[in-house]
Amino acid sequence: MALRHALRCLPVVLVLGAIPFRGLAQGDTCTTALQVVSGVYASTGPTTGYAGPACGGGDNGNWYMYMASFTGAITITSCHPLNNGLQYDTYLKVYTGNCNSLTCIGFNDDMGQAGQSCGNNAFASYMQVNVTAGQNYYIVWTNTFSSLPFTWELNECEGTAA
Repeated sequence: MALRHALRCLPVVLVLGAIPFRGLAQGDTCTTALQVVSGVYASTGPTTGYAGPACGGGDNGNWYMYMASFTGAITITSCHPLNNGLQYDTYLKVYTGNCNSLTCIGFNDDMGQAGQSCGNNAFASYMQVNVTAGQNYYIVWTNTFSSLPFTWELNECEGTAA
């Protein structure tokens, strides 16, 4: 009887274990960066952590790591419906390389600088990044202007699968 009950519950556990939970806390440094894939994430707001080597501004940072599974482009933005009307001022940096030798790809403060607009949040950040399959990209949200929590999104746009 107990074995039959355990086997009946096993598929539920397997299904629940297969659902990714993306609300996890981010890392404070490159070596503790939370690995991410295309999706929506909740940032607790950068109140601690390293803002990274020379690349824009900020004193504290929330670190995420994206490994490209294709060669093409991704977009990273804090212009998300969950942030509508909040006017959170986010600051985004992206690096490539490894934690001992990071190279700044770029940074963005307000989307207008990237030729984009976010109707419900003038201070949202946006970057489009060209990626190469198998390479790591480090996404850092810093507290240059705000340490408030916010929602951000990573989208895989186009390219060739590895």
